[in-house]
Amino acid sequence: MNEQVLNKYFENEQKIGVATSGGLDSVCLLFLCAKYAKKTNKQVVCMHVHHGLRKESDAELVFVENLAKKLGCQFVFKKVDVEKSKAQTKTTLEEAARNLRYEALSQMAEETGTKLVCLAHHANDQAETVLLHLIRGSGLKGACGMSEVNGMFVRPLLRFTRNQLEEFAKKHKLEHVEDQSNADTNFSRNFLRHKVFPLLEDLQSGATLRLCAFASKMQQTDAYVQNNIPKLQQKSGEILLEDADIVLFSAMVHKACGIFGVYHNIEEKHICQIKNLFSKQNGAQIHLPHGLVAYKDNKGVVICLGKSHSHIEYKFKVGKFDFGQKIVNIKKEKT
Repeated sequence: MNEQVLNKYFENEQKIGVATSGGLDSVCLLFLCAKYAKKTNKQVVCMHVHHGLRKESDAELVFVENLAKKLGCQFVFKKVDVEKSKAQTKTTLEEAARNLRYEALSQMAEETGTKLVCLAHHANDQAETVLLHLIRGSGLKGACGMSEVNGMFVRPLLRFTRNQLEEFAKKHKLEHVEDQSNADTNFSRNFLRHKVFPLLEDLQSGATLRLCAFASKMQQTDAYVQNNIPKLQQKSGEILLEDADIVLFSAMVHKACGIFGVYHNIEEKHICQIKNLFSKQNGAQIHLPHGLVAYKDNKGVVICLGKSHSHIEYKFKVGKFDFGQKIVNIKKEKT
């Protein structure tokens, strides 16, 4: 494993944040970052998120803290309540944990003055992500998988497979903890990892890396599409969308949602529903994930973050038409 990716993003940074669970992947990443930091006179901030979902969580926190000290890294951690968040947000356990994890990492980065945080996702994670998105009906955005850098988060290990990380850990005699929940195939990602991908590799050797290469090609395609998106019109917390072919329109919707801080759970079915609003009457609207709303008005289709649309001007006419989520039938009566 080389340090090209680290140098690419951290050459001008004094602190390197590393999300560390204690598993094999994150232990390899922390070791690699600590080695790089020693060479370049930088400081590594080891960040641990305590999910509290398993009895081993306390021991894992201690393990990561001791490892950080051994490697000369600053150690910080945060505890999160996944079960409470799951109930409040009505999401899956996986999604609630992921959202809280990113939130906790962002908070720790701010508190320690760390601008960039490394995540330990590797090539197998990338392949699983792409396949999971595709079978759920994702479009171009989902086919891109995970990017090497996304905001403040950097993924230096995306080019390396799980097998390569195991060899790296063995070579440097790195100890790690095993999360027993990773074997639970009731979780969709674990099901792919333990049941689907072994069969895919039997069918076509190198399937994992080919999916990663596919994601890279889709990222290049998406970059081209993004560069050709018309400038979005924003006013008073609302974004006006133009009608366009489905590929470009999908990119516009994702960009608009990103402005509101929504980067996940906007699927192809939502894109189609939003596009269909162009053929609806004024007032027609749909509710999207994370409190977003799309509605039709005189100018076209608008996306905003959960607000009332009572200010919309409606042009009534004789006949049946959509009014919000109702059908109104206006008749002309003789006087």
